[in-house]
Amino acid sequence: MYTLLTRESSVGALLGELGFAPIAKSGDLYGENIALESLATEATGDFLLVLIDTWRLTDPNEPVPAHVQAFLDTELAKRLPAAAGGTFILPADGNAVYYLSALSIPVFIDELAALLA
Repeated sequence: MYTLLTRESSVGALLGELGFAPIAKSGDLYGENIALESLATEATGDFLLVLIDTWRLTDPNEPVPAHVQAFLDTELAKRLPAAAGGTFILPADGNAVYYLSALSIPVFIDELAALLA
């Protein structure tokens, strides 16, 4: 399953507050489920924040899970604008980002700054 974190999602709203351009698609607090092929038209930004459901990983020490790397290696992923600069952002704990709280926001902002540097 792929979830597009729309501008109304907690992550989308935070990124908007940080000055990033909002994604065009509307949705709710949790984003919108989309087909993989829809990423080509929906994910048009300079970077793509990829959140991995770390609760489902078989090896939490694996830096990029095989199924995520397989997606990043597809022709579809290579057509995304973020691929032009190689800017796929993979936070260490996707769940901590997806389920933002007052305590985790500063940690995410620090991690995002480091990943974008």
